[in-house]
Amino acid sequence: MADVGRIAAGLLVLALLTLPAAAAASDPKVIGLRVEGAGDDIRVSYSVENAFSEDVLERINSGMRVVFRHRIELYAKRAVPLWFPKTLSWTVVEAAVEFDGLTKQYHLSRSYRLRRKGKAWDGPARIADEERDTDSLDVVRVWMSEVDGVPLLPVASEAPVSRQRVDVSCSMGRKFFWGMFPITVTASAESTLED
Repeated sequence: MADVGRIAAGLLVLALLTLPAAAAASDPKVIGLRVEGAGDDIRVSYSVENAFSEDVLERINSGMRVVFRHRIELYAKRAVPLWFPKTLSWTVVEAAVEFDGLTKQYHLSRSYRLRRKGKAWDGPARIADEERDTDSLDVVRVWMSEVDGVPLLPVASEAPVSRQRVDVSCSMGRKFFWGMFPITVTASAESTLED
């Protein structure tokens, strides 16, 4: 009788572990990651597939401000295995949308924060913040989920290019696991500078 309980408990655990795998097909993911240029002019482009879940669309259509936060990071792997990588520079892009029910317009905004390790950047501005209005949900989808040619600040690094990587991640809000545990919905990808 005790063996039957153990088998039932094992099957329950197995079923719970396979639930996330079944939902993985519709989970957001980064596609088309491209790193172009080198040295002082590195630019990153990608898009996030399946970024607009029913929950995200519901929040947008109810007039709530929805923000997708894209973090693009250039880092160098250390020569010593199992050592933390060294962050060289990073750019944070915050794309936001807010729907106005009276005018039936989506107000879009995008802000850029460029940072680097060490000295503060004293060169010319690399990219300006943007705003626009639209009545098309397709334009909203592109605005929120596509990053095109976003720069990283130039850095002086002793690490060879073969050890440098670009990591991108996009946070798209929260969802609740089992209705009570909040989880941040993210998608991420990584590329070498040589790809």
